[in-house]
Amino acid sequence: MDIRALNQAISQKQFSNLYFFYGEEDYLKEFYINRIIHTVVDDAFSCFNYFHYQEALSPEELHNTLSQPPVMAEYKVIYLNQLELSACDNAFRDTLSEEMQKLPEFVILIIRETAIDKRSKIWTTAQKKGETVECKYPAPQDLRAFITREFSKREKKISPLLIDKIIEENEPNLHSVMRLVETVSAYLQDQTEVTAQSLDRFMQRSMDAVVFHLSDALVNRKKEEAYDLLNKLMLNQTKNPPQLLFSLLSRHISGLYLATAGQNEKIPNEDIRKMLGKNIPDFVVRKYISQAKGLSPSKLEALVQFCAETDYKLKTGQISDPYLGIYTLFLKFWEA
Repeated sequence: MDIRALNQAISQKQFSNLYFFYGEEDYLKEFYINRIIHTVVDDAFSCFNYFHYQEALSPEELHNTLSQPPVMAEYKVIYLNQLELSACDNAFRDTLSEEMQKLPEFVILIIRETAIDKRSKIWTTAQKKGETVECKYPAPQDLRAFITREFSKREKKISPLLIDKIIEENEPNLHSVMRLVETVSAYLQDQTEVTAQSLDRFMQRSMDAVVFHLSDALVNRKKEEAYDLLNKLMLNQTKNPPQLLFSLLSRHISGLYLATAGQNEKIPNEDIRKMLGKNIPDFVVRKYISQAKGLSPSKLEALVQFCAETDYKLKTGQISDPYLGIYTLFLKFWEA
């Protein structure tokens, strides 16, 4: 079931007895799960008709909770919230799978997970007996509408250019986007127009955005800017571990190489996007192509080879400090 169909079903109060929410986007999971709960459960009887679990139950307790009818209501809701089903014991998983196949009509069972095992009985049963709902980060066109709508609710206007700035630079999760919308709206007070300055003041930039910025500095030989960006990342090594940074830089260089190769072979941008990965937005492909113009194919090939060799040396202990690999990569960019 996709998000649009789910939204319509909730609005029409057409409920399934079983929902399995999964995927990377926690904001969407929380939003739609809460919509179901608040639509179905009367607050006055929530202690009788709403059961929220964050740890596995005993098989007996699970059976009893599912089998007892609601109090003065059509439905009761049982919410299994991120139990990490793959780590639960076999008795619980087996009981849950069996109960899912024979849910009473008065039960709405909601299961929320992030990762899923599509070979498990629970997953296959959820597909057969209920609705599986994947919650992933919205596509750019949907995210544009979301950002516009959320600012509008707060009586703020934002230009398409600044919306794209959020999409391209902010951390890619809706909780972060919502924090930005709320913070910027409060900061602007009576001012109605969202400004670039207000976004820059509060935006939490994604590591991918930082890597693009860093790559721009490397390609354009802005040495002071490149080292300044790296020094800022080094100040928070817990959030920006050097191993991750080198990995992202290596992936970015591979992206530049693929984009350049695609352009040289006159491959359409859509096909280049598929080469880079199914979740790569079009604007990222355009940024790769634009940035790659500053490097020759032979230079990019040498950088890809260097990254592969350095990655192997880091993993095998031949290089102990990832920053050594990063500093050497900088020099590789700038050598003739």
